[in-house]
Amino acid sequence: MARAERRDQTFWGELVAEYEAVGGLDRAAFCQGKGVNERSFCNWLYKLRKEQAAERPMQFVEIQSRTTTPMTSTLRATIECGGGLSLHLEGLPEPAWLAEFIVRTRGGERC
Repeated sequence: MARAERRDQTFWGELVAEYEAVGGLDRAAFCQGKGVNERSFCNWLYKLRKEQAAERPMQFVEIQSRTTTPMTSTLRATIECGGGLSLHLEGLPEPAWLAEFIVRTRGGERC
């Protein structure tokens, strides 16, 4: 069996950009549809996201809750927002706060 052709960073960068632009795709199905090895895709996805995050300065978004209800849950969660952005929660925020966070981190675009 012949070894698969060697692909360069440009190829993987374009493929990762396509995957992230669509959003919500099952990674295994995406890789199968594109005819690429899922493990190789994951390695490049990680590498390219890490490079992108290193190139961008860290930005903070100030979001103030409009309610006075404290977060009482003991739930801990991490939301991976893509592009190297993660949100770590120590409790459940109000739905309105979470919606505002999503809007502001997408540059004002509503989901």
